[in-house]
Amino acid sequence: MSADIVRIAEQVVLIESARIYVAGMGPTDLTSRIVVSGHLTAAKALLTQIANAFATGGADDIVRTADQAEIIEAVRVYAANNAPVDATNVSWLVGHLMDAEALLVKLVAMFKEPATT
Repeated sequence: MSADIVRIAEQVVLIESARIYVAGMGPTDLTSRIVVSGHLTAAKALLTQIANAFATGGADDIVRTADQAEIIEAVRVYAANNAPVDATNVSWLVGHLMDAEALLVKLVAMFKEPATT
């Protein structure tokens, strides 16, 4: 049981990390391989951590909305198919950065903070 509590806490922390990442997204120099590669590496690392934290079993038996379950599965698939970053091709970097950041935006939207009254 305490392992489940630790995993749930890790999931909460990672969702908050995704919120912080998404809130910090802004204009990016899409012509700079170094800048885009750095953003992509950070986004991929965060998605991989989230996929690992939401691994099946144990605490993942929590009842979630269908949208939440769908986005968790999409993150798992993304992390499983995670190719190494090709830092020589800026077009490839931009496309993969868009995919990774779109997934993070969807994740944050599905796990939005509960409204307070």
